[in-house]
Amino acid sequence: MDKIIKINKTELNKISFARLEVLDAKAKNERTTRLKAAIGMHKDGTGKVEITFQTANRGKFKVVCPIITAGKEYIEIKGGQTIPIISVLKISL
Repeated sequence: MDKIIKINKTELNKISFARLEVLDAKAKNERTTRLKAAIGMHKDGTGKVEITFQTANRGKFKVVCPIITAGKEYIEIKGGQTIPIISVLKISL
């Protein structure tokens, strides 16, 4: 089992995210469902979730923070940081 490193959301700007989709079709549907639920939790930015993602060369990381919104390609978290959706492995509510 791969070790998952927990980081602070302010460290996201140092990360090189995976450039290719990290999930299969079934898991992508689950990620989309959980992403919609996470956005709807608390529109004021107080509903923290755990986001596990794959980096380009350093393995798996996770960050605990509120998701503000999501576009077609990126998740925006509180504080203005973004995470590419294709690199997200799991969203734990």
